[in-house]
Amino acid sequence: MTNVQISFDLGYLELIGRPEADDASEPAPTSMAGLIASRRGGVRLATGAWLGIADVGVTVAGERPESVEAGWDVDGECSTEFTTVELVLCHPSREEMVAIRERLGRTGWHRVRAHARRRGDDVDGVALRSAEERYHLVIWPSAGDEPPALLIGEPVVPRPAPTTPLRTRTRVGSEPDDAARPLSESERADLKTASVARLREEIDALDEQIARLAARKRSLRQLVAMLEAGEPPRS
Repeated sequence: MTNVQISFDLGYLELIGRPEADDASEPAPTSMAGLIASRRGGVRLATGAWLGIADVGVTVAGERPESVEAGWDVDGECSTEFTTVELVLCHPSREEMVAIRERLGRTGWHRVRAHARRRGDDVDGVALRSAEERYHLVIWPSAGDEPPALLIGEPVVPRPAPTTPLRTRTRVGSEPDDAARPLSESERADLKTASVARLREEIDALDEQIARLAARKRSLRQLVAMLEAGEPPRS
């Protein structure tokens, strides 16, 4: 299994073949099997936050798993046709791509099962701590295209951007209310600026907490030293 930590934005991550890594033009899906949807040459995974960092494990299996893994909040699977045995994990903007060590045994149709935990554990659509969201993708060869399936949990959809509803989000079986469009460069810059500001606020709060804990630790050490020396504690 390959374990990676990857940043994401636009509310998605993608697992795709290396040739498709240069193509970021495919529109976002409007319905998903749990949290995963097929796209050309791979799959799209809907993250809980609009922007953040996720821990993702990818396992290439020889056949369908005998049972669904325990301990996950949502499990869904879909079929896709890979055109290469080399895979990369990335987000739609292609600003970051991570190669998966394991290769597929062959090209062609595969089934991809997605497990999610702590999805959407964020503030205002932005994950404030690293690896808040955790995923495990399992891939195995299949005979052909199969209907998507939700195995555990409720249907989930990507969230809108925290500043303005730039994308339409719909539940499985519903129709989009409006056409989806990507964030502009200025909108993405504003979103990232706001995210950095919130992260710095959290860092400052943690620094204050660390300082208080350090002062408490010094006080306790002094008390222990006094007790060991037989001195009465100071009032």
